[in-house]
Amino acid sequence: MAEGSPEKETGKMASPDAPQAGFLQGVPAQFRASKDWILKRRESVRPWSEFLNSKAGRPKSTGAAITRLRTNITRFQSNYLFVCLGLAVYCVISSPLILIAIAITVAAHYYIGVRLAANPIRILGKDFTTQDHAMLTAVIALPLLFLSSAGSASLWVVGASVVLVTVHAIAMPAEDEGSAPFDLDMEPV
Repeated sequence: MAEGSPEKETGKMASPDAPQAGFLQGVPAQFRASKDWILKRRESVRPWSEFLNSKAGRPKSTGAAITRLRTNITRFQSNYLFVCLGLAVYCVISSPLILIAIAITVAAHYYIGVRLAANPIRILGKDFTTQDHAMLTAVIALPLLFLSSAGSASLWVVGASVVLVTVHAIAMPAEDEGSAPFDLDMEPV
């Protein structure tokens, strides 16, 4: 056994279910919950071939459109989430000023956090707390994001997402709708 290993210190073998020393050990619980939520969303993604099905068409009535909207939003919820995330990533990548503002904000947050963890900062006899850290990061971030037009970009992402999701959800037939290959309305003669 190696020096300082858990087996030597406790005299027992480490359980395979025991938390391993890794990058998740110091992660706060809310981030682990977020990671679990994202993994659950990834598992519930419907096949993209089904999502991009070419059998789209106009609904017969407003009631059918509302039914399709409710059904398909529930059915393709995870797919729509990834479409919205894709639009947000596209928006950030296509706007270099927003990308620079986010990079500066993350760097400032990291630098202040590392500096605060290494040795507490004292300004005019007052200790620099975690709340002060968050306030300083916000003071740095808000003007940068305002100057880079992040507000208009986020509104564009929300608007484009709402339009895309609504149009797709209304155009895609629901699972129980249209089981026949051709939707012919036959009138009695």
